[in-house]
Amino acid sequence: MNFPNRETVERVRREYPAGTRVELLRMDDLQAPPIGTHGTVTGVDDTASVMVAWDNGSHLHVIYGEDACRKLYGKDEIDSLFEKIVGFRFDSYGEMEAWFRRELDDTLPQLNISECDGINAEIENGLIEVDFSTDCTFGEEIFGMQYADFSIDYIMDNEKKMYVTYARWN
Repeated sequence: MNFPNRETVERVRREYPAGTRVELLRMDDLQAPPIGTHGTVTGVDDTASVMVAWDNGSHLHVIYGEDACRKLYGKDEIDSLFEKIVGFRFDSYGEMEAWFRRELDDTLPQLNISECDGINAEIENGLIEVDFSTDCTFGEEIFGMQYADFSIDYIMDNEKKMYVTYARWN
């Protein structure tokens, strides 16, 4: 095994701080937890291996360069993104999706942001007090929710960019 350099170890430590929830994607070990097992990071060792307390009681490390895991995000992390996105300007719904993916390290299995015809009709008829709103979802069974749906309200600025004014869970 080639040991990673100091910069790689530090990058992995920043990416997986203690307390981060992860899901096992790949581990070539007879005693490995089943693929899909969740766990909590306890640290990263000097070989950039992620040390995990798996929910099934195992404590096998995710070996850098051999095994794989991905971060799991909870509602708290998404709530902080809802606060962070306010004030951003986007040219398209696809650009909003790309922003969320960058912020979440592109690890979400699903993310869909689309024009919300129903609510925009309510806006046009004066039934609600926002300029525009868009339908968004992270999909089913994400963050422990049956449907992880949310809305983003925005106005169109003078350059026809969507200026985000509010984001919330539905």
